[in-house]
Amino acid sequence: MWLLLLMILPEHIRNRRSVKVAVFLVVVGTLVFWWYNFPFQKVHDYILQSKKGKSILLWNSNENERFFRQHSGSCGSIRCEIISNRSARPIESYDAIVVIFDDQFSPVDPMELAEFQSESNNTNQKFVFYTRKSPQSLASYLNVSEFTGVFNWTMTYRRDSDIPMLYGRIEPEELRFLSPEDVLRHIERARKTFRPRPKSISKPNKGSPIVAWMASDCNTTSQRELYVKELKNYIEVDVYGECGNLTCDGPQCYDILVRNYKFYLSFENSLCPDYVTETFFTMMDRDVVPIVYGGADYTQFAPTHSYIDARQFKPEELATYLKFLDANDTLYGEYFWWKDHYRVTSSEENMWRNSFCDLCQKLHRDFESKSYQDLISYWGDNNQCIPFDPKWIF
Repeated sequence: MWLLLLMILPEHIRNRRSVKVAVFLVVVGTLVFWWYNFPFQKVHDYILQSKKGKSILLWNSNENERFFRQHSGSCGSIRCEIISNRSARPIESYDAIVVIFDDQFSPVDPMELAEFQSESNNTNQKFVFYTRKSPQSLASYLNVSEFTGVFNWTMTYRRDSDIPMLYGRIEPEELRFLSPEDVLRHIERARKTFRPRPKSISKPNKGSPIVAWMASDCNTTSQRELYVKELKNYIEVDVYGECGNLTCDGPQCYDILVRNYKFYLSFENSLCPDYVTETFFTMMDRDVVPIVYGGADYTQFAPTHSYIDARQFKPEELATYLKFLDANDTLYGEYFWWKDHYRVTSSEENMWRNSFCDLCQKLHRDFESKSYQDLISYWGDNNQCIPFDPKWIF
């Protein structure tokens, strides 16, 4: 079109200056055309939507709502408001409805939720499936097949969720990637330049237990209690909570663990992909070596040689290895090589803030239309979790 315009211009106009002006108009016109009709339009929409702000409705909430509301609108320049009163605004005004599936929150009525969804004429509205429970735990009080086709996004601890809500994060202090060679070099340095843990790496009472565990659920699908029972045949384990005879309440429990033990059993109640709960991250943030037992690939969550995987040992073998480390401070100290290179965030407040800011950002930039027609295959099928195998223990 622009070239045709040049051709029909009179000859005395088509001088050098006119050509420059015409070329400028061609370039500007082309950019404008592409901006409004092709990928630039997404950038344009993103900028406009960022300034506009989004509203998120919590379908069901309890006292934990304070974490959501406290960080409403605190995601930098991108704005989101969190609302808990369904009747505060018209249905179609909400950009996202977050439905929380957890036994500590108000139960969800599938019929009521479906009716609410059908009354909304906002086709861009996103229904978000939110849970921190494993599929096995959730199945005890919820049938997710009742919510077929309801949800557009998922918000869970799984790393492949639309909005991952991790229990914790262990991230490098620097942007530079640590190669396997770097890791080995740091471990070697930790061996040569051993530094005792705060309050001394040595046990205050020689011969006292070096392993601790705190648990309230003593009958789990992971059968972790069987592993602990067998382990206690070969090494003494102090058990706190309902599964043991020791008590400990409040934040001071962690001080007791750091002061009195070298190892902590960070055993999950379900063996499911990516299911790594807050206890692991909390203990990683302290000078105790976690012993993990779960269905996750822990290399995706923590640095090499920073934890011990119980599923790689029979209980008797694990007990022998822990005694060996207890007798060799230098080798034990290697498990803390990463402390100068990574940082741990494990607070519940950080978890809420990070995940809801991720949701806020996604609402501003993701306009794809989709829904989970087969939610049970994503969260209700226990086959995704690893069944207990007695060979791990006996």
